[in-house]
Amino acid sequence: ITVQPASPLAGVSIAGPSSVLPADRPTFTASTVGGTLPFQYVWKVNGVVRQTGTSGSFAWTSGASYTLSVTVTDASGSSRSASKAV
Repeated sequence: ITVQPASPLAGVSIAGPSSVLPADRPTFTASTVGGTLPFQYVWKVNGVVRQTGTSGSFAWTSGASYTLSVTVTDASGSSRSASKAV
């Protein structure tokens, strides 16, 4: 058996809606390319930490624009981030 080293954490993306209505609570999911398990996820809305975990569900309080971001760190300490305008 030959064990191949894990590929480096190359990227992160966010899946979820681009627009929401006030009081909606949609779920957004982060996907990674490469990296070494386990991953740690930190979700931010307009720069404020709101949640951790593979996916995040957030309540929107107004019709304003928001920036949703996620930073993923893998077991080797590599980090990648993605953001999405909502």
